Amino acid sequence: MQEDRLAPIPGCSFGREVKWGEGSPGNLREALHEHGMLLFRGVPGDSSNALADRVRGWFPDMPIETPRTNLPADGGPMTVLGSTRAPDGSFNADYVPASTAGAPLLDPDGTWNDVLEASLHDWVAAKQECTFMEWHTDATFIRWPTSYAALYCRQSGASHTGFSNAVDGLAALPKPLRQLAEAAVCVYRPSIIYGNATLGIPAIGSRTVQLTAMNSEFTTEVNGSLEAPSHPDDPVVCHRLVQAHPHTGARSLRFSLKSLETLIPDPDHPEARMPPTDGKRAAWQIMRAATAGSQAYLHPWQTGDLFIWDERLTMHCRVPYDADNNVREMWRMVFEKDPADLVRNERSPQLDLAP
Repeated sequence: MQEDRLAPIPGCSFGREVKWGEGSPGNLREALHEHGMLLFRGVPGDSSNALADRVRGWFPDMPIETPRTNLPADGGPMTVLGSTRAPDGSFNADYVPASTAGAPLLDPDGTWNDVLEASLHDWVAAKQECTFMEWHTDATFIRWPTSYAALYCRQSGASHTGFSNAVDGLAALPKPLRQLAEAAVCVYRPSIIYGNATLGIPAIGSRTVQLTAMNSEFTTEVNGSLEAPSHPDDPVVCHRLVQAHPHTGARSLRFSLKSLETLIPDPDHPEARMPPTDGKRAAWQIMRAATAGSQAYLHPWQTGDLFIWDERLTMHCRVPYDADNNVREMWRMVFEKDPADLVRNERSPQLDLAP
């Protein structure tokens, strides 16, 4: 496509806005790989199927997955998110609130501070989330994480979504943190969030328990940690914290905090895991430095905005908003896994490593 179809996003140091109104901009996949995320404004949303067709025209090499639940009324391949309500007043979209507690989402200078340390303690002790933990890349707790995703705004509800440049975030890390990040393997344990019924580990509960502390027999102090030792039969998934993009080779951070159990600082010695609290603390420090300053951008949604991003280059986060008084409706699309991830992984493993 022609570069004059791409423009900087105001207030954002990365990503591009696509000027698509006059004719078709062509296949945008290479532009997505170069810039990490693309913004389209004024996209019609009367029909979810028509929106999906338009996205397929812009990204013909990225098939859209069809979710199982919370589809739009006309059944397009996307999930309805937000704070819309049924006549009885109950939420009828996939409403998962952003946390409002503890450490803040953004810190201008990226420093480690007491409130972040206190929030780490609250998470380890009682699985009480904090706003800062909303930063993530999707589905890191599964063997083959999501490659691309999209959000479309039908009603903004005066809400925002945060995006962060994972390539610049890596470059911005202080030297000791960068050395750790470059070598580290993330150990994810899905039961930290979703529980494990077979082993009697309770789920946090995304809607009813997410913003409150969870009192459980599993949160007991052992060797200075308030998080009980993991069960040997509880499955884990391991991915490198820093990964190379399969199309461009760009190196970036690709990780999440909520289901992360710890870090392995030396992949050649997987038995030398950091104690869970220390591993989480190091990951939190990396996330804080990576999302500071110009690496982060909070997008104020307007009806018709469509963001499509590459999960391997861009982190994102939920931002709290007044869901009781503002109606927000978003359509979320997830694309099929990029086969290039598997091809690259065979050459140089960075996903689904042996625990």
